[in-house]
Amino acid sequence: MKIGINPGHDTGGHVGAVNPAKGVDEGHIVLQIGILLQEILQQKGHEVVFIQQDNLRGEAPYFNYKDSVVGFLNAQHTDVNISLHCNAWQGADEDAEGTETFYYSTNEKGLALAADIQTELVRLGFANRGVKHGDGQSFVRDTTATSVLVEIGFIRNSHDVNLLLNHQKEIAEAIARAIK
Repeated sequence: MKIGINPGHDTGGHVGAVNPAKGVDEGHIVLQIGILLQEILQQKGHEVVFIQQDNLRGEAPYFNYKDSVVGFLNAQHTDVNISLHCNAWQGADEDAEGTETFYYSTNEKGLALAADIQTELVRLGFANRGVKHGDGQSFVRDTTATSVLVEIGFIRNSHDVNLLLNHQKEIAEAIARAIK
């Protein structure tokens, strides 16, 4: 199977959500988890396409569509795409917790994959925020393959950030187990 991995955001530009108390950002955390996931999937015999940038559909002025995340993955003819993120809400830093996984509402395979990923991450100790429609998210809506976006945990929640920083291999293994 050909699998696209998109660690969200960017480590050299827009790093996504930040936990200033821990000195960590979303882009770097999900990059590490993405690299581990790539290694696990390749060991299982899957072909992996890897892209991390903060340009989903070519909206950034210095990219065109074919160079965007969606355009690149569509051109690669992947079977499954996974976008990895850390969640954050303005003003709800410590109180918001857990994992949630998004899929395109008409894609039954996406629903099954999202549910399996959600189950695996909850087993690691993340609170279950559920599987949700991500129809407003271009990654799940505009990619041609079955695609899910995983908000692994809240970067500013002390419990979640501990899992995000200290259990990256287990998180990657959990997501890999969910990919069938």
